[in-house]
Amino acid sequence: MILVISAVEGIQSQTLIIAKILQKLKIQTLIFINKIDRAGAKDDELITKIQTKLFPKFVLINTVDNIGTPHAKTTLAENLSGLDITKEQVSKMEICPVVFGSALTGVGIFELTDTIEKVLPAI
Repeated sequence: MILVISAVEGIQSQTLIIAKILQKLKIQTLIFINKIDRAGAKDDELITKIQTKLFPKFVLINTVDNIGTPHAKTTLAENLSGLDITKEQVSKMEICPVVFGSALTGVGIFELTDTIEKVLPAI
């Protein structure tokens, strides 16, 4: 399951409800933080809230430069060098991958699709 969170609006009440249901039903989850190119977008603050309110164990697949501007771009996270996220870890919900991007501009979509292919179990 891909849980989409707006980088502008952040974690809303329905996001909390959906995340709790996903965890209760043990549905493997990947978080896509969308709208990184919009004014008011947040990254560090949002990541802290994801950790405290949604999934305490997560891994950032990419990071954002120039967040909140039309020039926002992503780069693979430095912590990925040597880190092997497996389908098994995601299936057991030991870790939740988090990907930044913009559905409108396509930024971060490669990282999203690559992560889906590599770590989410096939249906």
